[in-house]
This record gives sequence, C-alpha cells and structure tokens, in this order.
Amino acid sequence: MDDFEEEDEYGRRGYHRRPLRKPHPYDYEDRLNRESGFEEMLREGDRHTEHPRYGQAYNEYQSAKRHYTMTNSQTDKDEMTRHANEHVADTMETVREIYKSADPDLKKRIKTDLTKLISEMPG
Repeated sequence: MDDFEEEDEYGRRGYHRRPLRKPHPYDYEDRLNRESGFEEMLREGDRHTEHPRYGQAYNEYQSAKRHYTMTNSQTDKDEMTRHANEHVADTMETVREIYKSADPDLKKRIKTDLTKLISEMPG
C-alpha cells in the first residue's frame, strides 16, 4: 500500500490537508473584540464604578442612576429610587448601631455631624 492509498486522520485517501471550516460572520467580530481588549475594557469600566466601601446597595444605585441617565425611563428611575432608599436605610441603621456603643464624645460628634448634614441639604 503506497502513501496515496493510506487513510489519514480525516478518513480520506490521499488527502493530507485539514479541511477548512467556513467562518461564521460573528467569528471575526468576536476575535477582534478579544484581541483589542474591548470586552476587558467593559469589565474594567464596571470595576471603576464600584465602591466597595459603600456596599452593594450603593453600587446598584450608581448602576441604576447610569441607566436612568441614558434612558430616562420610568422603570430605571424606579430602580434608582429603590436602591437609593435601600442605601439610605442601610446607612441609617449603621449610624444607629455605632451610636449605641459610642462613648459620649463620639455621640456628640455624630449628632453635630448629622445636624450639619441636614442643614446643608436644600429644602
């Protein structure tokens, strides 16, 4: 049996090249996005908007605010308001918890800071 009669790994006699696959139209775009780092930039953009110090409710508020700013839809506004209320409630609960166990000097400073904050807020 000579070389042309042997079957190669593709099961064809005398055929020694791998058959070409016709590319899907999206293959090029996907490869281009991966090579240019576009997907990574999108993920990095999300990382920059997260504020781990303020918690998940604040991050969700920021995301909802961004969506509302772009779309001005009532649904996005409702989401933004819901997350804002959640974050404010979490913050108030944290202040209450800290205030309970604070020494008199810290309690006085917390009251002063909160009073100042309220007076700075427009009507």
